[in-house]
Amino acid sequence: MVTKKIEELEQLPISQLPDNWSLAVKLAWQDNTNTTNITSETLNLNLSESEKVKQTQASQASQLGLLSQDVQLQGQEVAAAKNDAAKALQASITNKTDIGSNSTAISILQKEINTVPTDGKLQKEVQANASDIIKLKNEIQNLPTDAKLEQEVQTNKTDIATNATDIATNATDIATNKADIATNKADIATNKTDIAANATDIADNLTAIKQLQEDVKNGLGVDYIVEQKREADGRWYQKYASGYIVQGGKTLSVKGVQYHTTDYLIPFTDVDSLVFVAVTTNAKALGWVSAGPADAPKRLTAIEMAVRNPSGSIYTNAALVLRWQVTGY
Repeated sequence: MVTKKIEELEQLPISQLPDNWSLAVKLAWQDNTNTTNITSETLNLNLSESEKVKQTQASQASQLGLLSQDVQLQGQEVAAAKNDAAKALQASITNKTDIGSNSTAISILQKEINTVPTDGKLQKEVQANASDIIKLKNEIQNLPTDAKLEQEVQTNKTDIATNATDIATNATDIATNKADIATNKADIATNKTDIAANATDIADNLTAIKQLQEDVKNGLGVDYIVEQKREADGRWYQKYASGYIVQGGKTLSVKGVQYHTTDYLIPFTDVDSLVFVAVTTNAKALGWVSAGPADAPKRLTAIEMAVRNPSGSIYTNAALVLRWQVTGY
């Protein structure tokens, strides 16, 4: 690449050589270039000319020798100039590389400059910081003073002392409660023993009472009620110690219906012991009780009744209330 550059410089006239070359360097460069144009006619002198010509030739030969020396010196200067030009060219190439690196660095620097916040953005940040500073100042101003803190410390000390006294009192109460709990546990254990003994006594007493009742019943021939109940619909019953049962109630008859069935509250066990009674609220009608359902077991749990005329026919004038009662075992 350097050789090509030198060849390009050799083709230039002296007016277009680099400005940083001295005039002597430019002349030496131009003379060295033109040296190749000297023809052999300058050196071929006519030896047959006169002495004057010989002297002239000698003089010209001397001048030619001096010119040759000048040409050599100029060639050296030209070589040095070429060497300087090559170095300058290499330096220029190096500078271009540096300029390329510097351009990259400048581009990076330009991007960093572009990321720097604008004055408007900085102003907003300053305003936001100023707002935060004001808030912080207000918070600092709202902090309690040393005197107030001292007062709170004294109050806390008083509260701590009071709490310590309360804790001591509570500890004493706890110790007392523990002792009371231990005493209560002992009392509970004693009460459990007493309750167990009382339960045994109660069971024994109940057995004695039942036996006494049985003895009274057998000895005096007196029966007594051991169970009884009355329902909202009018049915009721009484059960005696001997097993004898009395129960009854009321039933609204349906006009023209032959029989009405009503269930007992408790069943009987002996169908042959049963006695049935049924009456009406109308003197012209009779309560009529059948011997019971055809199914004998059903007779122990229900009663069949009817409202009849005195002649025995079904009473059809109106619905009447039948009051009934059954006794037996």
